[in-house]
Amino acid sequence: MSKTRRKRRQTLGRWHRMLDETRIDKLPTELLSTGVFADDRGGFVAGDVGAESVDQALQYLSAKSMLYATMRTLTDLDAAIEQLQANREIVRAQCADLADECAAQQVSSLDMAHENEWQHMTSVLAVNGHRSEMSVHQQLGTAQQRCSELPLTMQAWQDGRIHLGHVMTIERAASTITEESRGDFEAEALPKADGRTAQQLSPIARRIARKYESAGLQKNHAEAFKERAVWTTPAEHGMEIASRFRGKG
Repeated sequence: MSKTRRKRRQTLGRWHRMLDETRIDKLPTELLSTGVFADDRGGFVAGDVGAESVDQALQYLSAKSMLYATMRTLTDLDAAIEQLQANREIVRAQCADLADECAAQQVSSLDMAHENEWQHMTSVLAVNGHRSEMSVHQQLGTAQQRCSELPLTMQAWQDGRIHLGHVMTIERAASTITEESRGDFEAEALPKADGRTAQQLSPIARRIARKYESAGLQKNHAEAFKERAVWTTPAEHGMEIASRFRGKG
């Protein structure tokens, strides 16, 4: 065998031995400790991304690690902000309720007292928050309505189980049903928010609301029937006289 062929065979042998030593189940120690793997083409793999050198692979892994850490921080911040928003909404509702109570305790006209209390409250909050009085007034009214009409939804928001988008979706769907049905609607709609975005929840919440809306209409019709009755009395020549009874109120 010529020296050239012998040298080539020795080189191939060393290369195959190196490949055998860099299999995933038999990695060199220096690569195993860093998470960088050698591939069968003389390159390197970091995770599922190829690299031309160990340094490049390590830089990628470092950047990826920082990305995941930053994503976790952002997720935690979003959750904290959501809870603060929920708490702010509840405090806004409390302010509105207390302003109503202050108005009710006055001897003057309730409408005038209510207007004065709300005007004072919105003016102070607008100045302190550097916002317009109209926006503050709307925010207080919305918060008061949410807390009084959708208490289960507000509690779920405060507990971190849903986000503001879910609150608004449930709020829009609940606007078509009666007040007495909203509690049942909330109890059925809220579990559907788990694992879904507000957009995904929207058609489901509307479908649930239509069920309670139909039930409400049926109840209204039944109650109306108790108050009103229509009947016909046979008359001459095949004619009928229609009569109607309507209850008081």
